[in-house]
Amino acid sequence: MEQNSLSTIAKNIKKYRLLNNMTQEELAQKLFLDTQYYAQLERGKRNFTIEKICTGMFYFSYWNRRYH
Repeated sequence: MEQNSLSTIAKNIKKYRLLNNMTQEELAQKLFLDTQYYAQLERGKRNFTIEKICTGMFYFSYWNRRYH
């Protein structure tokens, strides 16, 4: 995947995390990730797997339907 695509994914994940008033630690737990590893993903230092992207999308979709 191109670096621009990875950066865009990371920025969007962070955007939705903040819109949902979540810490990196909270979202990392929901994605079954270590907090430090998640922080590296969000900064674009690591690559998200398609599985983690889908899990995050599902979680935000569920969260928004339930709490908004």
